[in-house]
Order: sequence, then C-alpha cells, then structure tokens
Amino acid sequence: MSTSLGLARVPDGRSPREPGDRYDLWLLGPYFGLHEPADCSLHTSSVPRAYEELDTALPPTPFQLHPPRGLRLAVADQTGRPELAAARPGDLPAEYWTDRWGHVAELTGRASTLTQEARLRLGVLHCALGMDAAAQGVLPDLQPEEATASPIAAAIAMKLTHVRKRLHTDAASVRRDREVLAAVATAARIPARSALGAATTLVVLHARGTRPDVAAVRHWRRLAEERLARLDGADWRDRLAVSTFWRAVSYLPFLQGDHARTAAELDLAEEAARSMPAATEQEDLVRRQNLHPLLETRTRAALARGTADAALGYAREAAELDPHDGKVHITLGDVLARAGDRAQARASYLRAVALGAPYAPKAQNLLAGSLEAEGDHEAAMYAYLRVLDLDRGAYSACAAAHRLAGQLGTKDVMDWAASWRAAARERAEAGQTR
Repeated sequence: MSTSLGLARVPDGRSPREPGDRYDLWLLGPYFGLHEPADCSLHTSSVPRAYEELDTALPPTPFQLHPPRGLRLAVADQTGRPELAAARPGDLPAEYWTDRWGHVAELTGRASTLTQEARLRLGVLHCALGMDAAAQGVLPDLQPEEATASPIAAAIAMKLTHVRKRLHTDAASVRRDREVLAAVATAARIPARSALGAATTLVVLHARGTRPDVAAVRHWRRLAEERLARLDGADWRDRLAVSTFWRAVSYLPFLQGDHARTAAELDLAEEAARSMPAATEQEDLVRRQNLHPLLETRTRAALARGTADAALGYAREAAELDPHDGKVHITLGDVLARAGDRAQARASYLRAVALGAPYAPKAQNLLAGSLEAEGDHEAAMYAYLRVLDLDRGAYSACAAAHRLAGQLGTKDVMDWAASWRAAARERAEAGQTR
C-alpha cells in the first residue's frame, strides 16, 4: 500500500529504497511517517534515532541539530499539502500513518501514564519532528523548585521552557527559559556536563540578537569554565562538551572584535570535534551533527575576519558533510558569490532548489538575483517567476519580476504580476478579516 507521499507502508515502518512522487518528501519522510529513507539531511536523521530511543534502555543521544523553525508549515505550503502541517501525531491523516507513527500517536494519547524518563524521550521525539505543541503536551509541568531536584528533572525543565519559548516567543517565556537554565547551570547537585550545557546555552543566548549583553556573556563564560574544569574526559560526550564550549564562548572575543582570538578558540572547538569517536552509529551521528554548526560558525567567523579562502573551505566541507540539506548549499553559494564566482554560486543555488522544501524558494530567489547582477535580466525575470511556483507568498520575487518586465517591456509578465499582487493583497485582507 502506498501513501500519498509515495512511500510504501511496510511492517516495520521503513520506506523502500526507491523515491516517492516527490524527491524532497522522500528525503523528509521521517517527519511525516517516521520512515527511514536511504538518504536524508543530518537534522532529519535525528527523527528515526529519537524514535528508537523511546526505549529507555538505550542511552539518549545528545542531538546537536533540530528541524528548521516552521519546517512543517513551510513544507505543507510549498508542496500544496496542508495536511502535512499537523501539529500533533494524531492530526496527520490516517493514509500517512506507518506502524511507527501509530505507536507514537498512541503513546502521546497516554503520556500522563508514562514515567518521567519516558515522557522526556517522547518530548524529544516530538521536538525532533518539529511538533513543539505536542512536546509541550507530553512533558511533565514541573514546579520551579523541582527543576534542579535531579538530572532528569533538569533535562525536562530545560526542554519544556525551550519548547514554550519557541511556541510563544513572548518576554515571559524567554525570561522563564533563562531562569531555568541559570538554575541548572548553578545547581550543586546537577552533573557537570549538564550544568556546562546550560551555562554555554546562556552564553549563546546573551550573545545573539541585535543587542548582545557582553557583561552577561562574560559572566556565563566564567561559570562555564568552572563547569568544564570538572569534566574528567572519561566519557566520549566530554569531547562533545569541550567542542560546544569553545564554539559558544568564542562569541566573547567575536563581540569584542578580536577575530584572531575568535579563530584560536574555534580551533580548539574544531580539534575536539574532529577527535570525537565514531565507532558506533550514535557516536558517528553526534560527531557529524556537531561538525555541521561548527563549520557554519567557522564560515561566518572567517568571512568576518576577511579570510575568504578559509570561509570557502569550511562552506565546501559543510556541503560535503550534509549534502541533502539545502541550507548548506545556499551558504556555499553565498560564499562563492562574495568571492566573485557567480557561475559556481548559481550551481550551488541550483542544488538547493533541486533538494526542494523548505529551502528551494530562497535558493531560487538567490539564483534569480545572481542572474540579475550578471545583467541577464530576461533570465532573471523568469527565474523570479519560478520562485512563485515554489512559494505562493514570495511577494518580493513577484515585485522583482514586475520590475524587470517593465524594463524589458514584457507586457504579459507585467500584467500577470500586477494581478498576482492584487490577489495577494485580497488574500491578506481576507485573512485579517477572519
């Protein structure tokens, strides 16, 4: 029996090796049925692993990548399949269900009867699926004083406040998330690696945004250093902790404009990352997932320092490491474009377009912009129109196509673009009225 995604339902919930009716939905199959395609991005690979680890006898994986924000909505919109935006496992139409999906829906319905450990594992899976509302529903709602009662309580509290912050994005949710992280980072009874993770997260949170708090970054860096000193290095996850520590705290010299110190600290992060073991599937996944954001950080830092060749090297490695993630090909295209190699940049954007949702519209828009910058306005105009085939909300692409059509005197495109924009305004007004 075949689902609407073109993925065959088989007893163990695995998909066949041949592609379904859409290449991108085959790659993203784990998000919409817990399939295991032959190939997928590193963030997608968290899903089947998190499903396996519903078995609390298995050691939990410290996942380093999460689904892009709004993934399910973006895929649903870009593929014209609104049902894929399901917020909870039980909301997905039955024709998509595999045995695995049915198992998760059943567990979700009786989450309150499970142990704290089992509820945490189920919440981790929901987060991996991009179902934050479902994660919020299955995680125990601990009282503030319970957050540091035990390692499992700390993990639950941090996961829950993170999920609520992603869902609500209000000041109270942001504040509560930081309060829980601070409590875990400073708690005496919490294992050093968990406390270190909370402290480094606080470093990053205070360093990002339009108004970084350098004093707070410095404070939490000092505390993270104290927690780091408590690790004995006996566990392979300590190498991961060392790598993520140096990647996080390198924000401080970066914010201070010390690019040489930033590079030196990222060297330490990279040394730890490349020394991580890969003897088991779990270790190999974590090693590769950790390298992904590290290479992204190294790319950005190298560009800020003005070392374009180094930036290009890191961007190329990221694309090789995670070839089925459209985002890394977009980054590589951007670095190539900055280096003046527009032809190779367009090749990278085209690869991202071919990988489909959710990054195809952005990649196609960048491709069109590259053609326009080269002076090929007719090709750019039609490339912008192609963006609208991929994303019906791409207003800027429509405006660009209309502008170029005016320059070229292409009346049919001008008329169509004008009607599209009028229809888009009517849809927006109707939505606001509802």
